[in-house]
Amino acid sequence: MSPDAPSLRYWRAMVGAWQSPFRLRIPNWTVFQRADLRPIDRAQVVSLTMMKWLFVPPHMRTTVAFDEAAQRVHHTTRISKLGVTLFRSEEWIALNDDGCTGVFTGTWASAATLWRDQPWPESRVEIDPDGDGAKYAFTWLGQPMRQATRKMPEGLLLSQTTAFSRAAAVLRRVPETFGPQF
Repeated sequence: MSPDAPSLRYWRAMVGAWQSPFRLRIPNWTVFQRADLRPIDRAQVVSLTMMKWLFVPPHMRTTVAFDEAAQRVHHTTRISKLGVTLFRSEEWIALNDDGCTGVFTGTWASAATLWRDQPWPESRVEIDPDGDGAKYAFTWLGQPMRQATRKMPEGLLLSQTTAFSRAAAVLRRVPETFGPQF
């Protein structure tokens, strides 16, 4: 892989910890009600959307560590409310030699089932040619989810979309990183 490949530029810039208030919304409740979700998954989505009205919105913190020699990224995410974990995930992204794509694997858990990690199905990550953004296509709660990130002057713009939900955040770099390191 070229030392100036988009995926190398992107992940070098992402190393560290990032945080932001997190807001998940359901724009169309009819679509949500028709979605093929287990009752516990439906309750988890509703709880994440309703949490914003209780005192303060949920808080997202994410960390990125990059082993450039192995072309592998370690990524963690935690969404919490007043210190209580609502969602957590840990992913590994293996970069492909094309310099623009990678393979995403890992696990996640949410408040109702924090004791039981669920696997993310293997998914694809595509880094934008300019190295300033990424697009992910994966499955959450058995439903297709699209995620996009884009470096902006004010931070990292994150958007997540399913057939029944929308989430957005502007993640800002945390001055000190206490996240996973290689």
